[in-house]
Amino acid sequence: MPKNLPPPQEKSNIGAVQQSEPDIDSVKEQVLTAINEFNINPMVLINLGQMAEQAIGNKALYPMVQDAAISNGLADKEDFKPGIDYQMLAVFATVARIAKQMIQSGELRG
Repeated sequence: MPKNLPPPQEKSNIGAVQQSEPDIDSVKEQVLTAINEFNINPMVLINLGQMAEQAIGNKALYPMVQDAAISNGLADKEDFKPGIDYQMLAVFATVARIAKQMIQSGELRG
C-alpha cells in the first residue's frame, strides 16, 4: 500500500461493505492528516491520481505512475504488487479526488 496514505478498505460482500465502509469525513481527515504530517503537496496527489486513472486504461503509463509515486515519497518499489497493481492505482485515484474536492470546498489549500 502507498505509504503515508490511508489504506483501502477490504470488502468481501455487500453486507460487509455496508457495515465497514468508512464515512467520507473520516477519509478526508485521514487524507488531511497524511498531507500535514508528511508535508505532502496536495497537487502532487492530484497529479498522481490523474496519472493513475489514465494508467488504468493505458497500461503503458503504469511505470510512470510507479516512478512518480516513488520519487515523491508516496510509495516504495516494494509497495507495488507484481504486474499492474490496480488496487494501488485505485488508492491514488481516490485520494486525488478527495484532495481535489477538499481544495474546491476550502478544506485544504492547493
